[in-house]
Amino acid sequence: SFASYLHRFKVAEGQIGVFWLGQAGFAFKSAGGTVIAVDPYYSDCCNRYFGFRRLIPYLMTPTDIEFDAIVCSHAHYDHFDVDGIPHALSNGNTRLICATDCLVECERLNIHDRITTLALGESTVCGDFTITGMACDHGELAGNVNSVIRHDSLYVARGRNFDRIFAHCALLDCNWDTEQDYVAFSKQHVVITIKAKTAFGGYYPADMRIRANSSGMNIFNFEPLIGPFTAFAERKRDGTLVFVVPRQGDNSMALDIMRPDGTIEVSFQLGRMIESSGYDWTKKDLDDITVTIDYASMNLSVSIENWDNENKGVIII
Repeated sequence: SFASYLHRFKVAEGQIGVFWLGQAGFAFKSAGGTVIAVDPYYSDCCNRYFGFRRLIPYLMTPTDIEFDAIVCSHAHYDHFDVDGIPHALSNGNTRLICATDCLVECERLNIHDRITTLALGESTVCGDFTITGMACDHGELAGNVNSVIRHDSLYVARGRNFDRIFAHCALLDCNWDTEQDYVAFSKQHVVITIKAKTAFGGYYPADMRIRANSSGMNIFNFEPLIGPFTAFAERKRDGTLVFVVPRQGDNSMALDIMRPDGTIEVSFQLGRMIESSGYDWTKKDLDDITVTIDYASMNLSVSIENWDNENKGVIII
């Protein structure tokens, strides 16, 4: 069982064991043997209360593992399991460390002992771990997420830039209690920076648009998803323009310089120029691209910015 595996698992000095519990839950084990769970979702209470059915198989019951502490990041029921938490605390030893909005549910569930609430910046120590309250995002602060996943495809609507996506996909054998995978996310987007200077040295004020024939990717093999891609540049404070585009399958990409009325002033065959520069769209980690436009001569040059992945982390699940 997972409980016995977690109990037997030895963590090397200077390392931390990280175990996915399903949903948003993770367990952390120190070399000294401290074990805490963050947002464990034991039950199917969201289905009972809201009709959101559990999609992850049950890994353990609330009483299978006596954690030193259970940490609940906020009071949503898939993070603060109102059916599972009372049972998980019934051993008389496990602490509950939670955000202040969980207190309402604690009162409703008659949970009063061994509770530590953390506000922003506050910390508490549990064995070998220090838990600190930090400002986190539940989606509202993430900005505009442009991509949509349907079935095996991730794509972006026309007119929007692609998201800055790093991805990993592996097929695991789930016939056993445990399975290990080394997760190294690969860069699946290209940042194209446009430097368009006028004859006087300033940056040209016109809007720009990219058109291409790949609008996303297959989420399992990361192959380009064929479909019309159109995106308008984001202008930075320094005057440069930035596009984020998905992996492309051909050299048909066009860069349009737009007039104020929305018509095209001039169009460049950017895909062919990128191809001529030696760019490789099949690389595991896609490089970024810088395009410089000289308006005096109407010449365009392309340079490849090699993606530095030397410090890319590896996660063992």
